[in-house]
Amino acid sequence: MKKPLTTLIVTGFVLFIFLIFIGCETDSEYPEWGVEGITLFGRIPHWSPDGNSILFADDNPLNAGLWTWSLTDGVNRMLDSLPSHNWDYCWSPDGRMIAFSAPGEPGTSDTGIWLYKIAEDTLLNILDRGKDVSWYHDASSIVARLDQPVTGAPGIYRVDINSSETEFICEGYFPKASPTEPWIAYNESEINGRLYIIDEMFESVEVAELGAQLCIWSADGKTLCCIVNNYLSEILNGRLFRIEYSDFSWNAEEVVNDKASYPAPNRNGSLIAYMAMNNNASWEGIKLFGNGGDGILISAYGFNPEFNPVDDMYIVSDTPDNGLVLFERR
Repeated sequence: MKKPLTTLIVTGFVLFIFLIFIGCETDSEYPEWGVEGITLFGRIPHWSPDGNSILFADDNPLNAGLWTWSLTDGVNRMLDSLPSHNWDYCWSPDGRMIAFSAPGEPGTSDTGIWLYKIAEDTLLNILDRGKDVSWYHDASSIVARLDQPVTGAPGIYRVDINSSETEFICEGYFPKASPTEPWIAYNESEINGRLYIIDEMFESVEVAELGAQLCIWSADGKTLCCIVNNYLSEILNGRLFRIEYSDFSWNAEEVVNDKASYPAPNRNGSLIAYMAMNNNASWEGIKLFGNGGDGILISAYGFNPEFNPVDDMYIVSDTPDNGLVLFERR
């Protein structure tokens, strides 16, 4: 089922034109990062746990499916026969499986939570309901929001990938499980909620105020980044918080206090890539925070950045048009 398509990585003259167009490594403002390559389609990229390839999707009929972009083998179609999805596909912590959810009413043939086993090349519908999936740290279960559970209240559940049995965890929305620890971040409400974290004892700790959104764990699972916008105040600043677990407690620190979105921590959370807006409320580009620098611009273009989970040499992001761009630290 895997189909190589390495010609979709643009190099040479076309890449040179692209660099001029976005004003990247030719600009002295940010000489430490350059473009390593781009694709001509796809969006919402996610690195594999080993840092060797990038998972992404496309909804154009010509390129529909799940794809991987290997640092060594180029672009390959991983799965070309999958139902509509909610763009929440994610790698299992061991890199052997991919989970995602599909929209629709429970009981229909293609809705709910899906599991793709890479080595077996098999796609399974493990539950006919659920959304906002992420993997529990031991790769044996998936954390998801169930609006219409078979029994019990709507909320956040763990779903066993083998038995499809569900376990209620708490009320809440948009769960994000740590990739290495038994912790789950979630919002208390669908709009303008506070951010909470469930610990290993299933006890909740409030860690961010009203308007928390877009929370992302670092690859080591001990740092969480989120954006806070208080929608009731009508002042949408886009403040970036770094939340760390230390001394057996959660500590939230506001690291960027204005016009940030799409946070992406590096492996241990010491660096954060994020989308920045300028004073005209338009996108300024991808910036970095951390290691003694604040607001270092690495690219004037890009959305949904994500750090390589193994080292800090690569960042992948969407381009403004259809496609992905891979940045490398020089």
